[in-house]
Amino acid sequence: MHADRPRPTGQRCPPHPPRCGRADLEERAALEEAEGGEEAPVVKPAPAKLAKDARFIATGKRKPPKGYTRTDFQVTTLAEVMKAFPRTPINIEIKGRTKKEEIAEYVKNADYLAAMLKKTGNAKRKDIVVVSFKQDATDHFHTLLPKVPLAPGTGGASNFLLASMSPGAGVQVFQLPMTYLLSGTLVDVATEAFIKKVHDGGYAWHSWFGDNDTDGPAGWDKLVTLCVDGIMTARPVALEKFLKAHKPPAACKL
Repeated sequence: MHADRPRPTGQRCPPHPPRCGRADLEERAALEEAEGGEEAPVVKPAPAKLAKDARFIATGKRKPPKGYTRTDFQVTTLAEVMKAFPRTPINIEIKGRTKKEEIAEYVKNADYLAAMLKKTGNAKRKDIVVVSFKQDATDHFHTLLPKVPLAPGTGGASNFLLASMSPGAGVQVFQLPMTYLLSGTLVDVATEAFIKKVHDGGYAWHSWFGDNDTDGPAGWDKLVTLCVDGIMTARPVALEKFLKAHKPPAACKL
């Protein structure tokens, strides 16, 4: 979600689910259905000149242009999303704040996330998974809210998969791409051996799609065959249809 990408009024759903009515959600679902399960087309961004004024419009210091409202320039907060979807599983990634990507930034944001979850009454939810590329962030978050499920950072995942070490305290699921570009070489990550190792360790495996992966039937079929526990797609309607017709092998222990 970006505050500098305003959308015309009436086309704010998503990424503004807390401000969307039921009709908006049903309209989007119908659009995806009509397109054979493809995701709805991206709305063309507003002219670049609006981007400079976006922050001022969002805060009410300037009036929005014709066809827009102030909320079109506001970014939905995580607290608003969780309030709007109290029973929907949510994956939360702790990130940095600047291009420096310093560990201290990740740790500080872990503090903010833990405080927000406590304040909003979400600290005891079991359908949340917190993850970060930086293992220091997930480790620190675990000290603040030890009951919230975690996925390991790259350090924890590597320790477990390559050295049979602990992936970190509080880890319940591995969330990794299908492939990873390492020093110019494309390495398979979602392999039968790795997924079996994770399952044997008592963890779940969720796969997401990198730039070199196929978020479509070919990729989904491979993951279903490999008995993954979750597929993190950008095409949920199409994936749902696919899964109805492509069941996992009997050998998968789901």
